[in-house]
Amino acid sequence: MKVFENKETEITEQRGEEIKKIGFKDLALVGLNAAPKEGWTTDEMRKRFKAIDKIENLKIGDKVELEDSEFEVLLESSKVNWAIMHKDIIRFDDYLTLLK
Repeated sequence: MKVFENKETEITEQRGEEIKKIGFKDLALVGLNAAPKEGWTTDEMRKRFKAIDKIENLKIGDKVELEDSEFEVLLESSKVNWAIMHKDIIRFDDYLTLLK
């Protein structure tokens, strides 16, 4: 088991008029929702949805226990090509490496 914490970042997103800081769960969801290079299999979807279901509703500061298999899916899927460059993405990657 690994305890994943939704830490706050300095990265912001805008929804309508509201601008808010995102957390590690938002960065995790980028990777979990990104299609694998070879495309989706139903097995891959099942694995990723299991992790998504546990983290998608976390608020900043919330923690959740992930089974080792769920954490491995999160770790593997986080190796995506990012559209932005930001130090908090590096901090997120370092955090996942630390949890290993």
